[in-house]
Amino acid sequence: LLAKRKSGEMMKKIAARSFDSTYKWTPVLFITLALLGALAVSPAYSQNTTTTTVTPDPSTVTIGNTITYTATVTDTSGSPTTPTGAVSWDDGSADGSFSNSGSCTLVTLDSSSAACTIVYTPPSSPGSVTITATYGGDSGHDGSSGTSSLTVLTSAQATQNLIDLVNSLNLP
Repeated sequence: LLAKRKSGEMMKKIAARSFDSTYKWTPVLFITLALLGALAVSPAYSQNTTTTTVTPDPSTVTIGNTITYTATVTDTSGSPTTPTGAVSWDDGSADGSFSNSGSCTLVTLDSSSAACTIVYTPPSSPGSVTITATYGGDSGHDGSSGTSSLTVLTSAQATQNLIDLVNSLNLP
């Protein structure tokens, strides 16, 4: 109601200033009144908020192998419903590849969350990759995104990590 009153007062002020000397309407007035009128009568509608979690995080993979990721989308509103739709995946131009053209369809887990999985083949060079899962939202939910840190190792690096782990156990 306050928004309608303020927009009405604003329209009167603009109308008073927008007449030319012969009392003709100016184009600025028509556009301004149309915009203010649309704002005054548009209902406030908000969608439920979501979070997207990516697992595993962090993770490690050896060049030539694949890793499976899961995106879980959860409705975090006070009256949650199950998110529907798809999640798109990205590796920030690291040159790895995702199954299913980098997209997966959410499957219901419970009354407030859904999940989907995808297989990732890492790039052919070692290094760090940030995996991002983006939920685009649906008719009742806002979109959200989540990330996971991936370390891509050569076979020699993976072997050395295993040796280091065994040595750290101090086995007799």
